[in-house]
Amino acid sequence: MGASFDTHMIVAKTHKELREKYNEHLEYEYGHQGYSGTLKECGGLVIKERTFDTEEEAVKYIEDTHQKWNAAIAVRLTGTDIYIIGGWCSI
Repeated sequence: MGASFDTHMIVAKTHKELREKYNEHLEYEYGHQGYSGTLKECGGLVIKERTFDTEEEAVKYIEDTHQKWNAAIAVRLTGTDIYIIGGWCSI
């Protein structure tokens, strides 16, 4: 099966809030459909402590680091409460 790369941006002050908003986003946007090529297909969420100056740098890092079937990766933009979440998702 193939994979597509998907990302989403969430503003959150804590890791708990980030996880709650992420789960709400997945349920609202994708429901219970399978093999959608979206973050819903990633098995959970790993929050990295690494930060990035730009969204482009964060996306590039996730794109190069994440492997299909693994939990999505979340990284924060430096000096903000903005998290970029992404991963390779099965289709």
